[in-house]
Amino acid sequence: MSDRPSGPAASFRERFLEALLASATDYAIITTDLDGIVTSWNEGARRILGWAEADIIGLGADLIFTEEDCRRGAPQAEMRSALADGRSSDERWHRRRDGSRFWASGELMPLRERDGAVEGFIKILRDRTEQRLADEALREAQGLNTLILNSNRDCILVLDLDACIRFVSPGGVESMEMTDAASVIGMSWLDLFAEEDRAAPRRAVEEAKAGGIGRFQAFCATRQGSPKWWDVMVSPLAGVEASAARLMAVGRDITAQRQTEIRLAQSEERLSLALRAASMVGIWDGDLEGGRIYVDANLARIYGVDPEAAAAGQPLGHYVGLIHPEDAPGVRAAMQSLYASGDEFMHEHRIVRPDGDLRWVVARGRLLRNAAGRPVRFSGASVDITDRRVAEERQRLLMEELAHRVKNTLTVVQAIASQTLRGSGVSPEARDALSTRLMALSRAHDLLMQGRWSEASLQALVEGTAQLHAHGEGGRFRISGPDIMLGSRAAMALALVLHELATNAVKYGALSVAEGEVLVLWETVEIDGEARLKFRWEEAGGPPVKAPARQGFGTRLIERSFGDSLGAALRLDYPPAGVTFTLDAAVAALQQQ
Repeated sequence: MSDRPSGPAASFRERFLEALLASATDYAIITTDLDGIVTSWNEGARRILGWAEADIIGLGADLIFTEEDCRRGAPQAEMRSALADGRSSDERWHRRRDGSRFWASGELMPLRERDGAVEGFIKILRDRTEQRLADEALREAQGLNTLILNSNRDCILVLDLDACIRFVSPGGVESMEMTDAASVIGMSWLDLFAEEDRAAPRRAVEEAKAGGIGRFQAFCATRQGSPKWWDVMVSPLAGVEASAARLMAVGRDITAQRQTEIRLAQSEERLSLALRAASMVGIWDGDLEGGRIYVDANLARIYGVDPEAAAAGQPLGHYVGLIHPEDAPGVRAAMQSLYASGDEFMHEHRIVRPDGDLRWVVARGRLLRNAAGRPVRFSGASVDITDRRVAEERQRLLMEELAHRVKNTLTVVQAIASQTLRGSGVSPEARDALSTRLMALSRAHDLLMQGRWSEASLQALVEGTAQLHAHGEGGRFRISGPDIMLGSRAAMALALVLHELATNAVKYGALSVAEGEVLVLWETVEIDGEARLKFRWEEAGGPPVKAPARQGFGTRLIERSFGDSLGAALRLDYPPAGVTFTLDAAVAALQQQ
């Protein structure tokens, strides 16, 4: 006889169980026989797994397992475990009727008769896919956060509400040069700062505790004493409503940036001091696309414009209009050349200030172009050189007056010498020699005047000698060599030497006959890193030459003019074909004043 309830009680129990199974729509409740064949299938199973009860009854429950679980024998292992332990719990992927998968937590328990005999199994499943995906996303985010935290070089600290350190990131251990994180756990974060530097971090902590963000920059040495500057942000890490339970302090090492800022500030201060000290220098910055120029107070003063308006920016034409009309074409030509192909600009010109005052300036700037090559900015500086130009003009007038007086003195000396020597038994040749030497000295004086008494052209000295002694027959001299500027001492000496050589050539040498000519050749060569002048005077086509029996005044003048005062190597020879003279001297020595 069966022990199961019969009659009304059994009917009530069955209806109760059926109602319970029908109402559990969030759970799939499945019963099988001992072979795993489905014997019942509730509404929750239909909703979760997709099979209707009529379609699944009589089929194996392994249909809801994935193919890989079936190959591993997971359904059979689950039944064996349930028989052995009374239940088998698992979380795994299952398969729906349409082939899609879902994550489920389930339990398999044996169904027993009243006598204890097992007649089948009951399996209860719940779809946990959303929770599974959420858990995976959380784990992935936590792993990613850990990866980011471990790779971040900033000093990241977690503080409690008393600002005590509870956590230090690996980057914080490294950047703060700690032995390990445990060495600072529990200590006050404020104690990391010097006592005089704690006001800013203390305010940041209070702001974060109130639910805001505190930020500051401060100096804080590492645990090893290395000096560092930090950009720090303190914020609530987690809390209830506006009250934070933890604080997070993130410090970024800005020592290099701070040092750069300090150096830049010092450089700007030095520049400002230099510009204030050198008030004749003014800075300008032209925005070519906007058509405006911005200038500092010095340049505004130089140009006589309002400094506030100048600093705020004015049209470029405002300053162009101040250029002196006579100098404007030169400035325009220089700017056109700059726009066409250049990037550096320098020009010296006059300006007429609004009050009518005339000033001299030298402007030097640089043109900046965009990626397309179009000029966009023009910046530079203008220097007031009015005092220099006035001094140069005054010096020019003084030099001209001095030159006039020196020439008058030479004329007087020449007249006195002529009068003195006329009745003293001196030969006419001697008087003529003295006169022409004074003339040569005068010509050298004229050339030096053109160079403002600082230099004279070698080519001009040679050509002047040719014009004086060839009487307009330029073909009698063949001249070749690069032009070199000589200092005043060398110019005077060479003028006298050339005069002596040319005078002798006219009297006794190549220029004494119509067929004769003089070759004057020179070049510069570099020997052991030193530039040297190789100069040669060579006569040809004249009467046969004989060396003089005694050394005359002209020969002594030639030797002493260079050899004694300028350290040059000289050689005067008298081969039959014509007199030759060579000079070998350092260019630097010849250019000394």
